[in-house]
Amino acid sequence: MFAVAEPIQTQEAETVAREFVSNIILKFGTPEVVLTDQGSNLLSELFETTCKLLRIKKIHTTEIYPDSNGELERGHRILVEYLRHYNAEDQRDWDDRIPYATYVYNLTTQRATGYTPFELLFGYRAQVPSSLQEQPTPKYNYDYVSELKERMQAARHSARQASGKQKPKQAR
Repeated sequence: MFAVAEPIQTQEAETVAREFVSNIILKFGTPEVVLTDQGSNLLSELFETTCKLLRIKKIHTTEIYPDSNGELERGHRILVEYLRHYNAEDQRDWDDRIPYATYVYNLTTQRATGYTPFELLFGYRAQVPSSLQEQPTPKYNYDYVSELKERMQAARHSARQASGKQKPKQAR
């Protein structure tokens, strides 16, 4: 499954329909069928009408068997995991990171198929710069190193003070 992820301001039906047209239809062409979940924005008259206008057969998961969209849900979990590891600690810039997470996802070979989602969609392997294929160089958090140094110095200082108090007792 090729991933397309676009952060949006609201989940309103009009916003979702506009983004669907802009980021799917206009970039990849009109699909024959779209499978959606039971989200009210996707079941709305506006989204239904958009699909009818574009002659897209719209089907949706059932409440009884939402797992029919399991591949999409797995893809979401993987993207969330990528973002969790890749994102800054404050989690404020997650929306800026989505394109990079989807890039990595789409260029990762899937166990089930033996191909990347990009390759299955476009019919050829994506060119990946060799510098991106190398193992990343470990980055050190120098705040941690400074903190570690301070803690070790404090521990050494405390040990010296304790040792100094013990000397007179040991001499006796």
